[in-house]
Order: sequence, then structure tokens, then C-alpha cells
Amino acid sequence: MPSKLHRIVVGYDISLADVDGIKEFKLDLPEDESGGRVEFDLVAASGTSAELDPPVSPFVSGGRAYYRYESAESRDYVVRLSGVNAALLQHRDEAAGTSYFAMQATADLPSDLVTQSSNHAVFLLDTSFSDRPDSFAKRVHVLQTILRQNEDSIQEFAVLTFNVGQQWWKPEYSANNEDSRQQLHAFTDELILEGATDLAGAFRQATTAAWIKQKSDEKISPSMFLLSDGAATWSATDASTITQPLKSAASPVYCYVVQGAAHDRAMLRAIANASGGAVFEVNGQDDVDQVATAHRHSPWRIESATSIGTDEVMVLGGSEAICPGQRLTIVGRGIPQQTIELSFTRGSETHRQNVESSITVDSPAAARMYGGVSVDQLETLGGDVHEVTTAFARYFRVPGQTCSMVMLESEQDYERFGVQLSPEQDVLLIASSSIADLKHTFQGQPELDSPRDHFSDWIETLQSASLVDTPAALRLAIRTLPDDAFNMAAQPLECRGLRKSQYEVNHLDELGLESPSFPQLLRFADDVLVSLGADDAIKSASTLIEIKPSDSEALRSVAFRAIAWKRPDQAAPLLFRLAKARPYQPQCLTLLAKAFADQGRFDEAIVCYELVLSGNWNNRWNGAKEVAKFELTAVLDQIDETSKLGGYARARARQLGLDNEGKLNLTVTMDWNTDRSDVDLHVTEPNGEKCYFQHKQTRTGGHLYFDTTEGFGPEIYTSRTAPQGNYVVRADYYRADQNRTETPTEALITITSRTENGQSVTRRLLSAGEEFRFER
Repeated sequence: MPSKLHRIVVGYDISLADVDGIKEFKLDLPEDESGGRVEFDLVAASGTSAELDPPVSPFVSGGRAYYRYESAESRDYVVRLSGVNAALLQHRDEAAGTSYFAMQATADLPSDLVTQSSNHAVFLLDTSFSDRPDSFAKRVHVLQTILRQNEDSIQEFAVLTFNVGQQWWKPEYSANNEDSRQQLHAFTDELILEGATDLAGAFRQATTAAWIKQKSDEKISPSMFLLSDGAATWSATDASTITQPLKSAASPVYCYVVQGAAHDRAMLRAIANASGGAVFEVNGQDDVDQVATAHRHSPWRIESATSIGTDEVMVLGGSEAICPGQRLTIVGRGIPQQTIELSFTRGSETHRQNVESSITVDSPAAARMYGGVSVDQLETLGGDVHEVTTAFARYFRVPGQTCSMVMLESEQDYERFGVQLSPEQDVLLIASSSIADLKHTFQGQPELDSPRDHFSDWIETLQSASLVDTPAALRLAIRTLPDDAFNMAAQPLECRGLRKSQYEVNHLDELGLESPSFPQLLRFADDVLVSLGADDAIKSASTLIEIKPSDSEALRSVAFRAIAWKRPDQAAPLLFRLAKARPYQPQCLTLLAKAFADQGRFDEAIVCYELVLSGNWNNRWNGAKEVAKFELTAVLDQIDETSKLGGYARARARQLGLDNEGKLNLTVTMDWNTDRSDVDLHVTEPNGEKCYFQHKQTRTGGHLYFDTTEGFGPEIYTSRTAPQGNYVVRADYYRADQNRTETPTEALITITSRTENGQSVTRRLLSAGEEFRFER
């Protein structure tokens, strides 16, 4: 609320780095946060010790040690923990009547190198904004070490760099020798790190590029090495779509987790499992040397995990393939009375490992870790398992693909805001079901096969939430569409800007900041549009999505630009993501319809507009249906004999009265990107008369239908008898939301003009307060 002071608590889980057997946590206190208090609250368990840098003495009470720094300076605060590597966490959940345990161990397996089936390698190197210089340098070091230590097995290699676009270092294999590695080093030193991450596009390019397919025809199937955090923020973000190209590529993908960077471990695990690869941890220089050849070990798989006194034991590794030295997370229900026995298999071989705990600590983290592993296992299943996964994610408070979380300060706050932490039905489901039973029930159920089926399934969720009431005729029409309808895969971006030398110094300086400015990044994208073109400008703008992948204003802002810059195929996935995240906002569907229409995919556009017309929307967006009707009529007018919805479209056009007399000569619609803001559409006609919220009807027949004051729009101007001449369109900034931070308000203007030569559609991006002229 404006003029109010609110305390905001941000909480998150983090994996401690393993440095020579010591667990280490590092807090980098920025300069603008100095002067306050830094406090560490540690469990003071017998057999463990803590060393802090800078040194400080603790206050010990109730089995906990409290370390406090008053007037903290801007610097690194480091905690090093000894004696905790074999710690067993336990916790009793009284609501469910169950005890949970969790611990970590290292896979103690026989180590032996095997001959690789391929002597070719393709490295996929992430150059998105999130791979900041330190992490990127570590990934490049891993790449170089793999090449250097495997000269005998990797004879030739190729490197694909990717963010929202993909670019081969060389569209060919290079010999793995010192000269090639030096050339590669010089190349990676010059790369600019910006943009979002399109993992699906990277794998499509790595498996279907023309020169790769030619080599495939020559029976060359390379091993792939993914050097990325695995966080997909552009195009497809679900594991099933991202890994689809790998299922027919016959190329294992080896993934690497480097110290000091956040990773989407679930995604990396899904990639490794889908391809028959593995995930490796890199915590220091010694680990780099070790993991450089780890892919050459014949992998093991976990056969079983048991312990007396437990009802369920689960083991989670980096992937299904387990290699020597790999970190394992062991969780379960019950209280282990003895050692936990792990059984591994490799072909006809069997290996057993007994895991013993050194200390036992009572911690709620045991239940959260169990919940995290459970959700990870459930999210990989096909079939209708979403409701079950949601119950586990909600109960154990595990954010991820299924649920996002809001953390409040106290249990009383949850009660005050009516947030149920432990719905009774969740408790019953979890207490009565083991993950093994659920996997047996749901595993192997058929997944939705096509993009059309996925979209139809999403419509069903809207229907079940009473957001739309889809007419039977529309449901039948959707079934006639081809399987590939609603495919969100975009055409590859052809970016020319790869090297730092191609960008202005202030652009590079902004990217070097910990928190780049939202408006400044958009301004740089607009500059890149002039210097390098639309594809590179989209790459620059997509940095916003990499920073805030779920931010609705960032999604709208970048999608507006992609549409205005004539890359609607790049906008569609962003807008569908927005529609799924904000299903109660009809503007998301009208924007998605625009993106489809601009690609000539009129059938999909019709479906989106019809969903808006059949919706039950909040009263603040009453105008959405009226605008959708006008825009739908323009799309229906473009349907031809190639349309699968031809019969439906003709019947719908008759129903809407779209004869020549009923058609509009000119419509101007305006959508904007920020909520709770008031932007007014002003249209000045050739005779100088202005149509706007205080003068909605002009002498020539121009009409403004309504004045939307609560954000996003839309607003629309129409005329059946629009005179020829010069028009001026203005996005007038009337009022902003005082709670909004730095997101600049921008408007997407759509002009649909009909003349005797046919219909034309133009889209323009305007900053709030800006205007432009067009001639009709």
C-alpha cells in the first residue's frame, strides 16, 4: 500500500558447497545493504563444529548457536561446517502421524573407464544473461578440460552457443587439438552474455542442423555436453517438449552443475534421463579434473533402497544414471534403525553400499526434503497426476513447475489471510499413499500427444474453473484442427550480435550490473533494432525474461515488441505462458490471438477470440468481449478454402451479421502492459476532430466504445465510414499505479483498415504519452 512500511521476508533453500569435505555457505553482502545486522542460526549438534569468517563468538542456547554481526560491512560472510557430511535429519509430522528423514551420501561405486561409442562431441554452451561472467567462465573451463583430458576419445568436436537464438562456433567438426582449443578460447572470451534461455531451440538445432543431419547420415552420432543452468525461460519451458528432439537423436547428454550458480536440477535430470546421459557436480578444481572423464564410466542404476524401521526410502541422484562419486539425496518415511542399504545394478553386475549416519538432527527440513524429492518424482510422470502433485507441493511447501509459494512471517499471518497450509484432503492423500504406489498407478499412462491436445486440455481447466463456457460447436471445431495446431515452436532467431565489440559500452555496463534497469534494457533493445535488426533486438529485450521469467509485465513488454517487430512467432509462447499464469485476464487470450493471426494461423486465432467471447470475466474488463468481437470479425474475413475451420467461420460470420454493410472501414485498438494504470486512446481524424473518452462520437461516424481505467485495456475506436486522409493515434498517459515500480507503461496499437483493395493490419508500439501518424 502507498505510504506504508511493509516488512518483506524472502526465504529460499540453497545447497552448501563441498570444499575438501567441509560444507561452506557464503553470503555476499552488497554495498547498499551494509550497516544492518547479519545473523546466522546454526544447529549446535554434538560432533559438529562451525567456523565463521570474519570470526565471531556465538551465543548458544537450546541446542542452537547464534552468530551475529552488528553494523555489518559490505563483504563476504562465510560459514564452514565440519562433521555434517553424514548428518541424518529427522522430523515427526503429527498432522500426518508420520516421521520423515533425509540425508546425503556419495555413491561409492567401482570406477572403470569404457570405450565411447562415438568419437565426436557437440558442446551446447549457454550464453544467456543468467550465465554471468563467473559462472560462464567456469563452464568454459569445464568444456576446455573435457576436451583436453579426452583427446584419445573425442577426436572431433563442435560448439553451439545459445540464448534465445543459436549460433555454431563453426558449422562443422573441428579436430580436438591445442590449436582448435585456443581458437575456441578466443571466441568464448568475446561473447556477450545476454538474453533468455531457449533450451528447446538449442536441442532442435543440435539435432537437426543441416550439417549435423548430413553427418548423421554418415552414421556419426555425437555425444552431447550441456553447459547450462538448465533454466528454460524462452519458448518451451516444460521438460517433455524440451527433451522431444533427444528421444530420436541416439545421443546421450551430459550435464554439469558448477559451484556458485543456481541450477534447475529437475530439468537437467529430465534431459539426462531422456537421452541416457548423466548429471555431474563440479565444486572445485579437483572436481573439474575428475568429472572431465566421468562420462566415460559405465553408469550404474539404483535397484533398491531399504532400512529397518522405515516405510519408504527414495534415492535421488543427478539422473537415473549413477556414476562413482555422485552425490545422492536419501529421503523416506519412518526412522531408520540401522544403516540404509543401497543396491546398484549395471548389466548383470550388482553392487551394495551401506550408508551410516554420524549424527542425528531433529529438523523440519527432513519433511521438506522428502516433499521435494516426492514432487520431483511425480512431476516426471505422465497421465493425470497434476492433482496429486499439487497436494504434495502444497503440503510440503515445495515451489516448482506445479506450485509457486508465498512465504508469510508467521502461522497467524497464514490464518489471517485465509491460506490453508495443510488442507485435510492433502494430509489424507499423503498419509495413505507412498510415491512407489503412485508411480505404479500413474507411470505409463499415455501423455497428451499433440499441441492441439495440450491446448484442448488447458481449455478444459478454464472450463472447470468456470472461467469460460465453451460452446459445443467450438469444441467440435477444435477437434477438426490438425495435431500440430497451437504448436508454440518458433522459427529460429538469426542473431548477428554475438561479440561484445558489436555493442555500445553503456549497454555492456548495464548487463554487468547485478540488477539491470528495466527501462534501460528496453531502450537498449530499441537501439539494437536500428543497429542489428529485429532478431537481435528481441534477444536484448529477452534479458528481462531471463531476470524475471514469471513477471507478467516483463512478458507483456517483450511480447509487444516481438509483435510490433514482426516476429509474432516469438511472442506466441510468451503470451501462452502469460495466459496460463493469468487465466482470469481475457487480454492474454486476445494478445495470443493477435500473435496467431499475424502468422497467418487464423484458425488458432479464431479459437482464442471465441474463448474470450465465452468467458466469465471480472467487471473491470467488460470491454474485452466487445473488442474480441470486432477483432474476430477481421479474422473471419480472412478465412479461405485452406482453413480447417472454414465451415465454422462462415457460419459464425453469418451469425455476427458480417455482410458488406456491417463491416467496419477502420478500427484502432489499444492494449497496454501495466495493471492498475489508465492509458487513454486518442484518435484525431483527418478533419482535426479528436475522438477520446470525453468526446466518444465524431461527426464522421468515429466512435470510442468505452474508457478502460483499470489497466491492460483494451480500448477501441471504430468507424464504418472512415474518411481518407491522415490520422493521429495517441496513447495518453492518464494515471499510473502508485505501487508499481520501474516498469514503463507501453501500448500496442492495432490498426485494421479496409479499402476497395482489401484489408490491412498494422501494429505499432507506443510509449505512454507518445503518438504517431498513419494515412488511410
